[in-house]
Amino acid sequence: MALIKVLIIFVVILALLNKRLPLYLAMIFGSLLMIVMFRLPLATDGAAHAHGLGRLVGEPCDVRDLGACLRA
Repeated sequence: MALIKVLIIFVVILALLNKRLPLYLAMIFGSLLMIVMFRLPLATDGAAHAHGLGRLVGEPCDVRDLGACLRA
């Protein structure tokens, strides 16, 4: 069932891109659709985005220890 939801989100993003919307708007709509379809609380989504952003601007990961970096 989760795979079907992910495919629906993917198709919605592609449809928005086909209507010549910018990529960032399509991704915002996809994120909002993900929150609604998977019934995620906004605090969980915000924490996930903040953690991902912190990982982008933080120390680079060693490729040999990628599993530990992803679990951190």
